[in-house]
Amino acid sequence: MKSLVTCVLLVTAFCVKLYYDSSFSVDRCMDNFRDGALPKSRTRQNQKIENRVQRHQLVPDLKLIHGSFLKQETQLERLGWRSAKIKDTPEPKGHLHKVSISVTQRVLLLFVLRAQPIEHNVYTLDHFIELVEKIERHKKTSLQGLMGIAQMIRNMAGYVDDLWEILLGTSTPLPVGVLTTEERNALVKMTKHQFNGLVEEGVVRIGNDTIAMGPVILGIIAGISRKSRVYLDTWSSDAEDPVDNLFTSTIAGDLARTGLLKANDANRALFGPGGTWNSLTCSSTYTVTASQISDASDALLLGDVDGFLLGYGVSKWAKKGVRLGQLLRMYYSNGVCYDETFQA
Repeated sequence: MKSLVTCVLLVTAFCVKLYYDSSFSVDRCMDNFRDGALPKSRTRQNQKIENRVQRHQLVPDLKLIHGSFLKQETQLERLGWRSAKIKDTPEPKGHLHKVSISVTQRVLLLFVLRAQPIEHNVYTLDHFIELVEKIERHKKTSLQGLMGIAQMIRNMAGYVDDLWEILLGTSTPLPVGVLTTEERNALVKMTKHQFNGLVEEGVVRIGNDTIAMGPVILGIIAGISRKSRVYLDTWSSDAEDPVDNLFTSTIAGDLARTGLLKANDANRALFGPGGTWNSLTCSSTYTVTASQISDASDALLLGDVDGFLLGYGVSKWAKKGVRLGQLLRMYYSNGVCYDETFQA
């Protein structure tokens, strides 16, 4: 069984390399398959194969794939996949170690040549954490602690003007190559809070809630570098009184901003609004449900509260070696280190 797993992993790595190789394009493969091979509208049989592969069952029943791939032997050979034909009679399920490598190659090739591309514009907490953990695993950034990863995300989201530098210190750019362009864009879309018409950006769906992730990251950074008396006179000569960097980066900052704007414009909304997602399965667009938009939307205020709570306790968790991805998973599930005091 171990040899089978090793074999499958080697073939998987080969196919992934083949997929990203610039000399091997999906378009070219689809041209080779134009006559009688892998239709763009996948058959029900091919769909069942792909579903099983995606559930990490890397060696499906031979009988299931036999009919789908036997007709494609000629086209596969054009791509250099010259191996033994699949037997008409499949091996019993108890003898998976006898499955020929050509079968696995064919299944993985189908997976690579799938008609639907990977969707990056799905803005959920799970997707956000996946990208955070990819940064944490990369060899260029794996030695960065919780603070270092959070500062890179802050830098990508554009919280880098003079005020943020005073409150949170200098941020670090994410090294090139850690994330793809699509992944970087998705992470920015989930972190940089702004309105594009009635579409609220910088928010993610968490169950039935919608949270602005920018204040969450800012609160974590402020909590690690907590300063109860920060002077802003270098940012503005009118700012004479010191501020707490955690409060200012989260709750107090946004409440003060929306209150000031309301004072200057009586017709402006003070809080809200909420909104709705275009889909509960592939959430990509969050549209607010009112024409009056304040600088303290429901999602932003929820993010402020979460950022403050996480910032309040993060210093002790960072000392224990907790990583950013772990911290977010715990907080939005059973509580940080199972402490329900720090739970969304």
